[in-house]
Amino acid sequence: MRTAMRPDPAWNDTGLPYPAGQSLHGIVAGLARDAPERTALVDGSDRMSYGRLDRLSDGYAHLMRQAGVSPGDVVPVLLPRGAELVVVILGLLKAGAAYALLDERWTPARLRAVVAELGAKLLVHRADSGPDLALPGWSPPEGPAEAPAGFAPVAVDGAHPCCVFVTSGTTGRPKAVLSPHRATVRLFRPGSFARFDARTVMPLAAPLPWDGFTLELWSVLLNGGTSVVVRDPYLTPEALRRGVREHGVDTVFLNSGLLALFVDEDPDAFTGVVQVITGGDRASVPHVRELLRRHPGLTIVNGYGPVEGTVVATAHRVGPADCDLPDGIPIGRPVPDTRVHVLDGDRPCAVGEPGELCIAGDGLAIGYLGARELTEERFPVLGLEGGRTRVYRTGDLVRWSGDGVLHYLGRMDRQVKIRGHRVEPAEVERQVERLPEVRRCAVVPLRDSSGGCRGLAAFCVPAADGDPLPDARERLRRDLVHYQVPDVVVSVAELPLTVRGKVDESALLALLPDRAAERGTPPPAAGAEPDGADAEPADPLAALVARTCAAVLGRDRVSADARFDDLGGSSLDAGRVCARLTTELRRPVVRVVQVAGEEVRLHRGQRHPGGGPVLAGRRRCPRRRAQPGREGAGALVPQQLRDRHRPAQLRGEARADPAGVQRGAAEVVEAGVG
Repeated sequence: MRTAMRPDPAWNDTGLPYPAGQSLHGIVAGLARDAPERTALVDGSDRMSYGRLDRLSDGYAHLMRQAGVSPGDVVPVLLPRGAELVVVILGLLKAGAAYALLDERWTPARLRAVVAELGAKLLVHRADSGPDLALPGWSPPEGPAEAPAGFAPVAVDGAHPCCVFVTSGTTGRPKAVLSPHRATVRLFRPGSFARFDARTVMPLAAPLPWDGFTLELWSVLLNGGTSVVVRDPYLTPEALRRGVREHGVDTVFLNSGLLALFVDEDPDAFTGVVQVITGGDRASVPHVRELLRRHPGLTIVNGYGPVEGTVVATAHRVGPADCDLPDGIPIGRPVPDTRVHVLDGDRPCAVGEPGELCIAGDGLAIGYLGARELTEERFPVLGLEGGRTRVYRTGDLVRWSGDGVLHYLGRMDRQVKIRGHRVEPAEVERQVERLPEVRRCAVVPLRDSSGGCRGLAAFCVPAADGDPLPDARERLRRDLVHYQVPDVVVSVAELPLTVRGKVDESALLALLPDRAAERGTPPPAAGAEPDGADAEPADPLAALVARTCAAVLGRDRVSADARFDDLGGSSLDAGRVCARLTTELRRPVVRVVQVAGEEVRLHRGQRHPGGGPVLAGRRRCPRRRAQPGREGAGALVPQQLRDRHRPAQLRGEARADPAGVQRGAAEVVEAGVG
């Protein structure tokens, strides 16, 4: 009888010397002393040196301490991505506080819930847009802030709280994950999972509450590199090209969904990039294979890590052979000063045996704010490593391979029971993706009114020349037992993602006719045209946008005045529209905004050399009245106005007609309050 192979203890020998006792701001201050003129941040035309960043953050720290910020406080920050935000973050750290980055797109109810969870006593926000949260506010000054002579940051060590990551909880109540300084410091040192040094130039583009923002910011600032701020909602291929051309960007972080978008729409955008870090969800094998084929010298690192383990816990440098593995691209080995265990309950699993991934080491979070019982449940102390070891139970199912590499199998909590049989959707996804016509697949449980699982739906992104629909279920019956075969197979243009880069299962389920009917918005049948789409818009730009949206969404035609989100468009779809319009118009299309209640809006950037005019002729735009049931403007408080309206800057290539602009603005106001 063959004896099961045990994991080699050397696989967890990940110790790498790093300044465990130092703070993030202390390391940045040291770089400012050693190379004060080195560029730390690029934000538009502003190039901020390490010396200026250090001085400004000293001034902010002094002002925030005067405003009541104390050591140990958790301070929520509601500012847009930019150099000012980075100065505020460093200032809070120098004041001894931990920062929690909020999203300006969150609803007031969400903001109130998060602020309550943080136990905050002060909110940092823009002077002109402070939300009504019944909380004292502080706004950055308009001019430079200077700290008084003799100012010194609050002395903290590596165990001191540094930041809070806000995530969604299973109960609907947000979870606030508190992380110490050392958890980030240990990650971004020379010799870590990727190359981080003074040569590193990386875009700062991730959503602020996400730990991807931590990766983009601190991997650069802790090593004397340069962070290039992206003001748009997400990075586009055109923005990456511009970053490489104008600022020497050589490293980029893209979640797996965005990586697939870049490879599909503009794979040459990676020209000049040295390394790509990806993660956030299972890497798409066809897209990674194509990227390696087109850019064989490119380093691709597949990172894995829950926020409770601070950004990255394991990583794998991807090679062509990884694209042929049965479980997909590996998540690799533990990063420095991190240890991992694969457990069945509390029992270590043998090599090849599936089990729950549990993380230990210096990257662990302190715990969940205000949730002691949940912290004790998810961060238990177990008998491992010859003693008592604190771990984080990820809920992810993995296995060791014989060479000490981890392979991701799926979420343990995705496991469902169908007619009494346990089914792991990730296993079904792998079988569906083996069909030659399928590029990517997400399998989502179909639940009845009681919450029980009645079957599975497979949402497939077809390969270029394939259609997985006709006989997919018949072929899947050859490899799957009857209760694993999806009840329905749906072809989709792309898998929609949440803002954190995960597959949005709710958005996929909304594509099913029976689910949509429950919501009162049944989707059109395949190939059907929405109301008002019988004629292509006369305006050339509107027609182009409509055709592009239809192609991205897999529709024959879309209405010129349809709302993008009503058509099922996701943020990833909007990115694809941007990329295709940029190519078609030969000028950067920096944003196609998809926000509930707004139409798609096209912001045209500067003309490329040789680019022709976009619009031919003029047309009047019909004004649209406010949605029914909304009270008049006289009944609205300023915060409500901000919640319902979004400012936009409109730039035209012709001379402006001030009187016409004034008349148009008056009509917009009248339409909004009528």
